[in-house]
Amino acid sequence: MNSSTETRKSRISSTQEQLSDALRQISQLPSFSTEQQSMTPPASSLNADTSLGLSGEEQAALHHANHVFARHISLLKEYNNIKDVAMGMLSILAEKQGRRLTEVMKEYGLNEED
Repeated sequence: MNSSTETRKSRISSTQEQLSDALRQISQLPSFSTEQQSMTPPASSLNADTSLGLSGEEQAALHHANHVFARHISLLKEYNNIKDVAMGMLSILAEKQGRRLTEVMKEYGLNEED
């Protein structure tokens, strides 16, 4: 059982090192400016970050990564909403013209993957 505990501790240590390396890389990104480093993360994320034993710079990098992910998700949701409206409009147009949606999409230079 002792070797099992040591193996787990080794894996935890390795994971912490990988997290530190990733956060260090994030802090070197151009989007991670000194201005963002001085921002204070929300209290809810700060509590989680300190429980992981992260340094101040690592906490800022993690906060920045979370902010970037949240922004990307927000943009994807906006894109999907716009795409849904466009597809709805194309469907109405196809119905009014008595044509298939794929025909109308092809006419406008679109395919099923767009």
